[in-house]
Amino acid sequence: MEKWIDQWGNDLIGGYRKSTELNIAPCNLMLCWGMGGSGIGGRIIADITNHQGKKPVIASGGYRLPCWVNRNVLFVSVSYSGNTEETINAFEQAIKTGAKVVVLTSGGQLKKFADQYQLEQLQLQGGRAPRANIGEILGALMGIAEKAHIIDIDYTYIQKLTEEINTSLDQQFKSLDQITPLTEHKNIYIVVPEKFSGVGLRWVTQLNENAKIPAQTLILPEMNHNFIVGRITQPSLFILVSAEQFETRRELKRKSVTRKVLLQESKNIQVEELKISGSDFISTYIHMLVWGDIFSIKMAEKLDEDPLPIEMIDKLKMMMKGEG
Repeated sequence: MEKWIDQWGNDLIGGYRKSTELNIAPCNLMLCWGMGGSGIGGRIIADITNHQGKKPVIASGGYRLPCWVNRNVLFVSVSYSGNTEETINAFEQAIKTGAKVVVLTSGGQLKKFADQYQLEQLQLQGGRAPRANIGEILGALMGIAEKAHIIDIDYTYIQKLTEEINTSLDQQFKSLDQITPLTEHKNIYIVVPEKFSGVGLRWVTQLNENAKIPAQTLILPEMNHNFIVGRITQPSLFILVSAEQFETRRELKRKSVTRKVLLQESKNIQVEELKISGSDFISTYIHMLVWGDIFSIKMAEKLDEDPLPIEMIDKLKMMMKGEG
């Protein structure tokens, strides 16, 4: 898994390059659909366009499309394997609505459908765990959003971003050494600002799959209106993943107050903050993602877990097939 983290930047620009070959018309709304490692890219591009886009991107997944999907929607169906049950089900519904459908996949049933309907499709590189191909998927979605006139991102910018990611990897591996020893026998909560909600989801799902840890993500300020009331009786580590250059004065105060309240609540609680920065919002966001990927690998090593196998997911899929 670590070798694929090293390819984060190169995958990003590779996905963007592939998107330039697609025929995408301008649209007013882009809906990204996917599950797990295939779906996280949509949630990231949605956060990015919320910050600096011209039109909205919505990310979702599951079996059923929203009732408002129609011919004016750009529907981007993402399934790395091409066989994700929920995504294929939603894809079939999208075809019936007349939505403009684009497919991102490495093969499988979804590619067969894309060929059958003569749809725009981007061939993802194969031979990986879906979650390890986040760079290529995100780069492709950035390119599609740019072609659809949803966000302004050009090839020169992606080149610069790739170089920045590649040159910072070694330092990021070293920086996380301070956090890993603190996780011993603790529940792990990843706390992120609302504008970086996709970061929290990525950190937690990587910890779930790579390190086999049942971690949880919390969003500021939402957690202040519910979670903060819950009584924490087990040893717990709260990791605040922050980017202070994009946090307002009130957001910074709320983070500080939240930290104090948590520490006063229980002696079982430990709070650590990771302050992450980049040259701009997208750069900072991607650095946050890479830090999370690296942290999950370090945790897998600490717990002597192989990051690649996902036996429980495989077992569940086999049981679903058997039930018909």
